[in-house]
Amino acid sequence: MVSGGNMTLKQLRPYSGRYIALFALLAYAQVGGAQGFPQTNQASGDPDDASEHGVARLSLVNGEVSLLRGDVPADSQVNAPVVASDRVITGQASRAEIQLDSSRAIGVAPRTELRIGDLQYQRYLIQLAQGTITARVVRDGEGQLEISTPTASLRPLRAGTYRVTVRQDGVTEMTVRRGEAEIIAANGSEKIGAGEAVLSRGRSDDPEFMSIAAAPLDDWDRFNEDRDRVFERAAENNRYMHSDVYGGEELSANGRWVWDPAYGNVWVPAVDSSWAPYRNGNWQWLDYYGWSWVGAERWGWAPYHYGNWYRASFGWAWYPGALTRHQYWRPALVGFFGWGSGGGF
Repeated sequence: MVSGGNMTLKQLRPYSGRYIALFALLAYAQVGGAQGFPQTNQASGDPDDASEHGVARLSLVNGEVSLLRGDVPADSQVNAPVVASDRVITGQASRAEIQLDSSRAIGVAPRTELRIGDLQYQRYLIQLAQGTITARVVRDGEGQLEISTPTASLRPLRAGTYRVTVRQDGVTEMTVRRGEAEIIAANGSEKIGAGEAVLSRGRSDDPEFMSIAAAPLDDWDRFNEDRDRVFERAAENNRYMHSDVYGGEELSANGRWVWDPAYGNVWVPAVDSSWAPYRNGNWQWLDYYGWSWVGAERWGWAPYHYGNWYRASFGWAWYPGALTRHQYWRPALVGFFGWGSGGGF
């Protein structure tokens, strides 16, 4: 039993579902700590199936943030790609954000270490070693996100905000600010709703659980609320882009959408006449994808990894791709195209 106070252990109901993350969780907990993350290979399958090799975006970097690909540091700049097995580590008074797709983002608090355990099309596993993260889910019913800790996993069941902390003493705290989640462990599972929280500790094969009241909102929660508003203000872009296309929240503030009879709605960046795509940024090597472009522009994610650029009479324009079919992430779109009086190539 959990000692201290008058709170009692919350017994989980038996769980018979199938969650691959649970097995990764147990392996992680047995070897212990950040150095013991299990070695997860990129998903196997048809090499032409891009859904097997997902790519997330480092969408915010404040302070000292490290991105490790294996044991090798990668550039931890905004718009840097994040893939399976990568680790993100934040220092004192530092914050980061990982955008998984157009529906999900992970806020990373100071003094936190996490690993991307699985990253496929609408299927994500985040392994939290220490510190605090907040998962924000914008829409219901799209894909699956799971956050694993040394003692239990949290799986959001609907749109909402979900905070998970692994303390230095090994105790895990899982809080639902908005929405509903399922807590999953080796000895069962339990659903919790908005305003509820659970503590877990002990062995991975038989952890102890205790229900508690959610702590009051703090600066970290308000930071994530501010980030939510950034994405809400950019909702108008959803009229022009397929939901597969993400990383476009900065487009409206840095350009305009115009109608081109040849393409439909296209985005024109607010840049000077000498600007051209693929001049401001650098290249990073990604397994499976090869050399991938990291745009230095704040908005430089979606326009460099989806759709196509072309030269129009009104300047450079970006076509985000058809709204009627899936759009898959690509390392760089250097095959420009165009037609008509705009003189594209």
